[in-house]
Amino acid sequence: MDLLKKLTFNPYFPKYSWIIFFAALGVFSYKYGYLELINKPPQSIHLWRQTNGLSITQMYYQYNTPFAKTEIHNQLADDATTGKSLGEFPIYIM
Repeated sequence: MDLLKKLTFNPYFPKYSWIIFFAALGVFSYKYGYLELINKPPQSIHLWRQTNGLSITQMYYQYNTPFAKTEIHNQLADDATTGKSLGEFPIYIM
């Protein structure tokens, strides 16, 4: 194959990319045992972080809290009446 042809070859197929994505997701889920882990309770050294994330998710669902104003069930923050808290999030709004 000619060098110029190798440089201009585009292996990306947008029509089939979703099939490739879900096939890879299924293979990796099976390989790492996610089908067994999905039904287990929070555990191991990440227990605090897992329950914190589940608490934030439940507050979104149960009380319709806005996305930018997360709340958790633990009321030990600075203002113990609100439950407003910030977990790990890549963007911190000051």
